[in-house]
Amino acid sequence: MHQALPHSADNTSNDSPSITRLHFKLDAALNFSLKCPTQNITLLRLLVARAYFNGALIPGKLHAGHTSCYVAWNGQEHPVPNYEVLVAPPGVLRWVPSTGGYLLANAVLGGHSENGEQLLVGRAYHAGTTVPGKVHPSHRVCYIPYGGQEIPVSHYDVLMR
Repeated sequence: MHQALPHSADNTSNDSPSITRLHFKLDAALNFSLKCPTQNITLLRLLVARAYFNGALIPGKLHAGHTSCYVAWNGQEHPVPNYEVLVAPPGVLRWVPSTGGYLLANAVLGGHSENGEQLLVGRAYHAGTTVPGKVHPSHRVCYIPYGGQEIPVSHYDVLMR
């Protein structure tokens, strides 16, 4: 059984008022396709999720039906069995094209690096599919977990409120 991870009850960051915190929670697998903010979920079945890994809270992907969330860290894709899934009402979130790691107003804060840097929820197109991942502002890219690797992508979308 998966365990829910602790998270803040508020929806705004005290550190940066322009970055939005949304609730991540564990949800039943049968409800994933109804709750995921990604597009084409019925085809791809990739969900926005996050997990703690090596001192970081990392946005990543969840394949509906899999038992682990996959996160990108230190050049590799890592499965993590304890995770949270992003849940939001329809119409609250949207994807906005971005590049360069800029912190956009109303960007969704998905976690933090092991050094405390804020990580945003991002997604990028790779090998014929759109994959959720982490925008690491100081690295100026979105990292996606794919094929056992951490793939850096310079043109990506940021999840916005």
